[in-house]
Amino acid sequence: IKYGYDALKPHRKGRSQKVKKQTKKQKQKLVEKKEIDQLREELARTKQELYNTKMDCDILKKSLALFGPSKPGKKRK
Repeated sequence: IKYGYDALKPHRKGRSQKVKKQTKKQKQKLVEKKEIDQLREELARTKQELYNTKMDCDILKKSLALFGPSKPGKKRK
């Protein structure tokens, strides 16, 4: 009663046309894109880590220049 005679008509079985099977080339391109994105993220993390390390080094150099060596007993010639 809900759909009437339309429910009795034959209809296609299986997946709709919207879902397409991917060829090997398409799958390979998708994998390459994912791999490229992963490499870009890794590069960004590495650059950030390098920047942080350089900043730490600069801070230590400036503090050493301002406050001198930590052990005042020995002087350098």
